[in-house]
Amino acid sequence: MKAVSIIIPTYNVEGYIGICLDSILKQTMQNFEIIIIDDGSKDKSHEVALEYQKKYPGKIRAYKQENTGQGGARNKGITLAEGEYILFVDSDDTVELTLVEKTYQLAKKTDADMVLFDAYVTDESGKVLTVMKGCNIDAKEISVEKHPKVLLEYPCPWNKLYRRSIFDNPDMRFPTGMWYEDLVGACIFLSNAGKIEVLAEPLYYYMQRSTSVMHSRANEKNLEIIKAMELIIAYFKKKGVYEQYYSVLESLGIYHVLIAAAGRCVRADKNSKMAKQMVEYMDKRFPQWPKNEYMQTISKANKLKLWLLQKGWLEILHLLYKVGKTQPI
Repeated sequence: MKAVSIIIPTYNVEGYIGICLDSILKQTMQNFEIIIIDDGSKDKSHEVALEYQKKYPGKIRAYKQENTGQGGARNKGITLAEGEYILFVDSDDTVELTLVEKTYQLAKKTDADMVLFDAYVTDESGKVLTVMKGCNIDAKEISVEKHPKVLLEYPCPWNKLYRRSIFDNPDMRFPTGMWYEDLVGACIFLSNAGKIEVLAEPLYYYMQRSTSVMHSRANEKNLEIIKAMELIIAYFKKKGVYEQYYSVLESLGIYHVLIAAAGRCVRADKNSKMAKQMVEYMDKRFPQWPKNEYMQTISKANKLKLWLLQKGWLEILHLLYKVGKTQPI
């Protein structure tokens, strides 16, 4: 059995996928497999993947499917994975040489279901902009039950090593064909992991691309944050722990529905109907959200943003964005 399965979803990344694969293939620990799932690319991404498969037989497996979104591509990779643990890598990103070795050895040493690690955030030239912490909780060993605020960490799939058996539960899949599939996946995977180790070391290079779909601030798919929240809530209700985690789920909504999604919409449109729908959703789902404990820890800029959203003063918030008094998400 391979120690780690590395799953890479690809879509129109012929200029990046080779660089990504080269960084993985140089790992200090070589007991891994690479599974590339091309999600209906219209460029030569799959052809590049096939070239690498031919060059590294038994190491790389390349597949192509109809477009389902990154969530669907990752789900396909999960079903094909043979490793003891799983890593997700985005096809335009790169990794540190010791990523596999350090995460796998820590997981084995501690018998962890998941390892969270830090990442460098870079621009398209490769310049490091900041370091994104995988976990801001001051502990080396955590669990959602003891540390529910881990659900508020940045919800990316690629800064985590997962025990593959987590995905034996058929509920442990990314939603498909929608935005915010990463948020849903992060919440349900974390809550299904028993022991989680924190490795406070940047082992991944996440490239922020200006053409990213999440830069489409006026896109109506922003409203899918409500669908994502409802999927998360439904999962916690199914587990019978919704009331136990109500406060942290409310906090999740404050940030992702209001500060992030509604903020993007208002920045694009001073009369955004989508932003109003998001505020209405939060008022209905979490009627006491302004009193949530999370409100005491956020920045003054985000408090102002929330206050203006709550009042419905979108034109003022839009103006603040234009003059640079508050930053977009």
